[in-house]
Amino acid sequence: MSVIPIFLATTGLASLAAGNSWCAAEAVAPRGRLVLQTVHEYFNLREMFVPATQATPDFNGFLNYTHIGTDFGLIGPAELSYCADTGAICADFSDLPASWGGVWHSLNGLARENKSMDFAAPYSHLVRKKFQPRVVGVQAMVSGSGSFRVELKPPQATDKLAPGPGWAHTFTTSGTTTPQAVAISIRNETIRLAQMLNWVAEPGAKIAVDSITLQMELPDVDFPTYVFLASYAKLARCYSDQTGMIRDRAHIGPESLNNVPATGMFALATAAAEQLGIVEGEVAREMLRRILCVVESLPRKRGLLPHFVERAGNAWVPLNGAEYSTIDTALCLISLRIAANVLGDAASAERALAMLRGVDIPALRNAAGYVIHGVHADGEPIPHFWRDWGGETALVLMMQRIAGGDGLPPQMDGSGRTHRGIGFIAELPALFFPQFNTNARAHAGAVEWRTYRQRRLAEQKAYFGTHSPQSLAAQLGLYGLSAGEGENGIGYHTGGVEDLDQRLIFPHYILMSSLMEADTEVVYELLAKLESRGWLTPFGLVENITADGKNYVPMISALNASFESLAAYHLLLAQRRQADPLYHAAAEDAVFTDAIKAVLE
Repeated sequence: MSVIPIFLATTGLASLAAGNSWCAAEAVAPRGRLVLQTVHEYFNLREMFVPATQATPDFNGFLNYTHIGTDFGLIGPAELSYCADTGAICADFSDLPASWGGVWHSLNGLARENKSMDFAAPYSHLVRKKFQPRVVGVQAMVSGSGSFRVELKPPQATDKLAPGPGWAHTFTTSGTTTPQAVAISIRNETIRLAQMLNWVAEPGAKIAVDSITLQMELPDVDFPTYVFLASYAKLARCYSDQTGMIRDRAHIGPESLNNVPATGMFALATAAAEQLGIVEGEVAREMLRRILCVVESLPRKRGLLPHFVERAGNAWVPLNGAEYSTIDTALCLISLRIAANVLGDAASAERALAMLRGVDIPALRNAAGYVIHGVHADGEPIPHFWRDWGGETALVLMMQRIAGGDGLPPQMDGSGRTHRGIGFIAELPALFFPQFNTNARAHAGAVEWRTYRQRRLAEQKAYFGTHSPQSLAAQLGLYGLSAGEGENGIGYHTGGVEDLDQRLIFPHYILMSSLMEADTEVVYELLAKLESRGWLTPFGLVENITADGKNYVPMISALNASFESLAAYHLLLAQRRQADPLYHAAAEDAVFTDAIKAVLE
């Protein structure tokens, strides 16, 4: 057995669930059901360690996250170990009758934020009560023998909050060599608010813990609504009431690494949720106005917004090294204007338009006439430019026309081919504009946008069957060569259908490409397969999955959560065969109908 020592005062980690699968045939029949939301599965703990340069190694803080976007750490005086071959945290106190040790997990935000999870309403407070799941139990996968205690700790007392009751339950295991599920139900009247979920191996125990999980009873909605709800809940997990911004990752503190384009898209996703009755109308409008105020307060250069910002005293500043970005400005401000249109807030729509028109497009083009990626913090132009054929360039060219660049010829490569066939690039504009779902022809390359997307989707579906026919991805029909966090959450990865030896699947592409399917039930059947393996949970899709199915990254990242929630909304309306208010608001806006002429015939 390969064993890595774990020492006291370390922090960092991840999780999985094997929830009840949804039968696709029942996808239109509303009913509540029980599923698992893993808080932490320890299979990739080995990746958390910084190489030991001192006597006591530490976890890699950048990867210090649970499956629900929180942090965790170790408790107790005794040393634990990590069993790399089984992916479990192990405690051997059989010869240490006075020793104990375990792991704590925050349930909402970082532990230092002192926030709690409401077991009767664990989603964001923005979500109405009837759409909230309920936490009804705790489950762990444990092997070995001895006493194993599960604890729920209330938030710490503050001036505004009195300490609530805690809760604990002790299990006794009897020498099992394979992990067994141990579970206990929880009544909300017993404990309603909890900040921490802990487990403790007690004196004399010799056990291995694979995972710890919350049992949830879902709201009484159909599966298509649940897919949107889970996607929105995932994105909302990144929102900070303190700042009014979306954190780039849910497990990052609210003061740093705030994602500007995802913040704009969160306002649009909230407008979508309002249209479904998931968020109250006035709550959605207040959210939009708050986000607008924050975005208007951000630093700008040449009218551009930074990609990432952080707090410096009472002001927002670009994160060190972050660029002022043309594509990120377009994503944020286009989202805000459409959200305002959907919510009937004309004043907010004008404020978003004013920021779009404030972009200094003539100063953001290179000598060949292409729009550059943006400017550095010192105002110097970034040498890269938007020439590639595809969705990012299309949105930038639309912003160019809105910003008064209608006299400037829109410049885009005429290849009619997205870079390497990376999944999200062709799908991005259809999150906002229905014209990209049609056979409208692109000026550059004279390509019908819908036909092109359908061809790329067919190539995505065929990839693993052709290149890795024995893989789980090929057997399940999985696809999604796109972009996002790398394997084990390390680095950033991009992959497309033109690349060889790809093994990372980004499930956001399944949703983003879903309107190219003739039958939406095909998409929901595939999503049900993901759910049955714990890759779709009450807090949304995982970030990526390896083609062999042996590894995945449960990180809650804001940008892909934004893509997923908007795409899930459009898929839901298509499945219902109902008019799409977001698409209607964009298509009926004269500003956008004019801007789209820069891209489509």
